[in-house]
Amino acid sequence: MLRKVLAIVGGTFLGMLTTSYLKSYSFRVHPGPEEKDQLTPEAFEAFVAGLPDKVFYIIIASHVIGALMAGLVAAKISPDTKFWVGMIAVFLIFIFSISTFLAIPHPTWVMTMDLPSILVGGMIGSALGSKL
Repeated sequence: MLRKVLAIVGGTFLGMLTTSYLKSYSFRVHPGPEEKDQLTPEAFEAFVAGLPDKVFYIIIASHVIGALMAGLVAAKISPDTKFWVGMIAVFLIFIFSISTFLAIPHPTWVMTMDLPSILVGGMIGSALGSKL
């Protein structure tokens, strides 16, 4: 049981780390506003609304790859019920993504594409991790 918990925590942590690293690339593609300290919530919403689509593609890809890694690592580490342990880690990544969408407004098409893609990427990672 302890190994399953560690698999979930480890997979989720690695998935979040992967997502954060890949998302950091979007800041190189399109840097944030210069006056970050003086940014009001309305100004931030306007900034996000003005972002080019390629930034959102990077965000979607980072979430999918992070979920894939979370599922893969958790399933690989788990002693049994590997696929489902991987999917628990994926579900945590899914919840973190929803909380990001609630905190930071994103276009509807991003949320519509991102959330199912996270689950698909996570299922692939969990399946791979359970077979390795």
